[in-house]
Amino acid sequence: MIVFGCCTYNRCERLPGLLAAMAGQDIGEPFTILIVDNASTDATCEVIAREASLHAYPLRYVYEPEPGITRARNRLIREAGDAEYLVMIDDDEMPDPGLIRHAVAGLRDEGADCVGGRIRLVLPGDRPAWLTPGLLSGLGHLDYGQEDFPVRSRTHPLWGGNIGFRMSVFRGDSALRFDNRYNRRGLGIGGGEDTMIFHRLLHEGRHIRYCAAMLVDHEVEPERVRRTYFLKRGWSRGLLFGRHRMTSDENMQELRGGSLVKDIWWASRQCVLHFFRRDPRYLEFLIRFAFGWGAVCGRIARFACRSARETG
Repeated sequence: MIVFGCCTYNRCERLPGLLAAMAGQDIGEPFTILIVDNASTDATCEVIAREASLHAYPLRYVYEPEPGITRARNRLIREAGDAEYLVMIDDDEMPDPGLIRHAVAGLRDEGADCVGGRIRLVLPGDRPAWLTPGLLSGLGHLDYGQEDFPVRSRTHPLWGGNIGFRMSVFRGDSALRFDNRYNRRGLGIGGGEDTMIFHRLLHEGRHIRYCAAMLVDHEVEPERVRRTYFLKRGWSRGLLFGRHRMTSDENMQELRGGSLVKDIWWASRQCVLHFFRRDPRYLEFLIRFAFGWGAVCGRIARFACRSARETG
């Protein structure tokens, strides 16, 4: 059995078109659409019920009362149950008609445990000059080219907005789930849960595959096409890095010279140099600087919590 899943929160106006695109997949074999409503406060439930009755979609609806993307995605895994394959997208995306056909081909024919594909951005207007190619991944963009290949390192991460799993990897390991420490509630800034499950699969030596034909269009909300959004996102991700990931040598290699101090100094210097050269890439380094100071604060918070537990 194939499950095509989506987690949603307060985007009821997008659901009719999204459900039609999910139901219109050209895979040529039966599949079930599974929608996890993550404590929406709009008309999500009513819209889904109406669309299901009007079009007789192969649809299951589940309400998840605990807010947050990791709670919703883990509920999706749980509800997929005995399915053979699970393909998941987000509610701000529109799948290409062949998405799950190509995902299942990668899982079934290539023997992959996890597959991921391209995420193409749909911006609310013209792309601003400051939105350099290096920042696009911060909006969910992913494109490693037109050729499929096995993923064997952290240099080619796959995002949770366009990903598929062989469900046996979850049934064989009940601890393999999206990490609740990286939970992002509602439309908030943060996340990193998809990065962590990707790292876990890599560490376990799972067969991970990039499938170029897996394609979704990701609709970017106007409030995210702002420099302040990227700075807040950098800070938030740094905070989580400092709290949870700085205990691992492998994670520390993501920093310049394996040192947080060196990384902050390098980012600040590059930011100033690029700013005075009128190079818009200065923002990339400013975000890296925000990440570094977020990591410092996260590390301090980690030590404070540990000290409080020891003295308490």
